[in-house]
Amino acid sequence: MNTIGENIKISLFGESHGKGIGISIDGLPAGMEIPHEKIKEGLKRRNPRNIPYSTKRWEEDEYEILAGEYNGKTNGYPLVFYIYNKEVNSKDAEIYKLVPRPGHADYPAYVKYQGMADLRGGGEFSGRMTVAMVIAGELAKHLLISKGIEVHAYTKQIGNISTTSIEGYEGAWKKNPFSVPDEESYKKMLKLVKEVYEEGDSIGGMIECITSPLPIGLGNPFFGSMESTLSSLLFSIPGIKGIFFGDALEIYKGSQFNDYIEINNNQISLNSNHSGGINGGLTNGNPIKLSVIVRPPASIYKPMKSVNIEKKENVMLELKGRYDPCIVPRAVVVVEDMVAIAILDKLMEVKKI
Repeated sequence: MNTIGENIKISLFGESHGKGIGISIDGLPAGMEIPHEKIKEGLKRRNPRNIPYSTKRWEEDEYEILAGEYNGKTNGYPLVFYIYNKEVNSKDAEIYKLVPRPGHADYPAYVKYQGMADLRGGGEFSGRMTVAMVIAGELAKHLLISKGIEVHAYTKQIGNISTTSIEGYEGAWKKNPFSVPDEESYKKMLKLVKEVYEEGDSIGGMIECITSPLPIGLGNPFFGSMESTLSSLLFSIPGIKGIFFGDALEIYKGSQFNDYIEINNNQISLNSNHSGGINGGLTNGNPIKLSVIVRPPASIYKPMKSVNIEKKENVMLELKGRYDPCIVPRAVVVVEDMVAIAILDKLMEVKKI
């Protein structure tokens, strides 16, 4: 299934090494000016050209609007973007049909699609598809900002190195290419990624995302809860292996975890945000705070055990090509954008946009 959303529907199409990839966004209000500069800014944050030790597949990420625009504004029809793939090098990828890469979708996709899946560069399972996700998310953020809602993510951890301070996390991506709020942690993370890169290995980490305070009551029990909506979108990002809300991994007693309710200046509010802005699947008026766990990239230069499917024999696989040793920095903006899409969908449900 390549379509998601209830009130705003997004559909992905294309493959990593095909002619291009695209996205259709249905449900946007007519007459909205398309924020091309914000979209380009988001794409620049994701682009490996701007992040040290990332893949040398340097796409320009130029896009074309195929439908849904009239005189620079949305016309109420599905808004369709197409992004061309220009830096494609598939000569080393054909072997993965018969010798699947460990950690990738090669083998399950081979079985599911009876050997017909295009697995060059990961095909539809590739992080390349997040270019289209960023476009949709930047449009969502544009609408949210008009309602006073902001979404910000930053690099919380790479390997065993954690951010020591989140002061200024709102603009962390402007401070350094890893989107780390404090400079000292950034230098340590950069050194670690360099070491891993030189070893021909890879490493994972964690991204945290925090929003502005949200209206109370967004979400629906059971299967339309705010957590399940967010999780569904966030787990669609290749490489995301876990998610938790608020301080769920840090506090173990209910007496500490509960956000107590108070009246201050005749206003009801919560005195903490350990639940991450959500109770019972509904937003509680606090900012949403969540963290996602990003796996080490599956593509590494070290020899790995695999099999030749056709010959039914064990083999050692040595990958060739262009790979990221760590995708955490590039995924920060994608996490932001997926959270923005989820919030926009729920706001449209209650006619807040």
